[in-house]
Amino acid sequence: MASFVARRRKPELVVPAQATPHETLALSDVDDDMDLRFLQPAIEFFRAVDHGPGQPATAAKLVKAALAEALVHYYPLAGRLREAAGGKLAVECTGEGVVFVEAEVDVSMDDLGKPSPLPPYPCIEELLCEVGDPRVVVGVPLFFMQVTQLRCGGFVIGLHIKCIADLARTGGDASKIVSPVWNREILTARIPPQISPEFVGFLQRLGSTGNDVMLSTPPEEMVIRFFIFGPGDIAALRSHHAPHIFRHQPQASSF
Repeated sequence: MASFVARRRKPELVVPAQATPHETLALSDVDDDMDLRFLQPAIEFFRAVDHGPGQPATAAKLVKAALAEALVHYYPLAGRLREAAGGKLAVECTGEGVVFVEAEVDVSMDDLGKPSPLPPYPCIEELLCEVGDPRVVVGVPLFFMQVTQLRCGGFVIGLHIKCIADLARTGGDASKIVSPVWNREILTARIPPQISPEFVGFLQRLGSTGNDVMLSTPPEEMVIRFFIFGPGDIAALRSHHAPHIFRHQPQASSF
């Protein structure tokens, strides 16, 4: 399995391609959960595509442009989290931008795994940009992305959202994407609260990490397992769809 070191360019902030509203948006009580305050990494691999004659734009250039367009519609991601009294979170839509890093490595897609890369990925830290302490989410960028060019012409995106891919494919045509909906406040408790049965709020901490299995268990005592779902597994799951699902939707999701 390949071992490599990424050559990274200097991180930069990508801001929305157009002016966006400067407002403060409420988050839900679920979003206030202290155990959810971390940055979750994700990686996607893309093989090289023959574009025919002509020199296509680099993957990083295309993705960066699509990211700027996506932030017009997902502009809260370009803002910063603020914490009010009592630990209540909100997003201040400042338009400051998200972190983008362009990188390259001297390996091909096949070096990462055949027929395609599968976890655990080699040198995964080289495919993700530095975020500092991933548990610190207040007052820092909400989205970090690294696009790594491979020797074979393929590329890897460390952290990815669907709207960016859509805009990259459609040349920035926003009419062809699904518009996002915020409405996080729908999941916030009513004032005055109407609770039935009794509910223990997320902000009522235990006072000690000793009662939290995830926080109190040393990493060396944890076990990591990967469950790989290939095309055959997805097809088998899809075959169990109830017939009425296709009444108004003739084709099941290909996800």
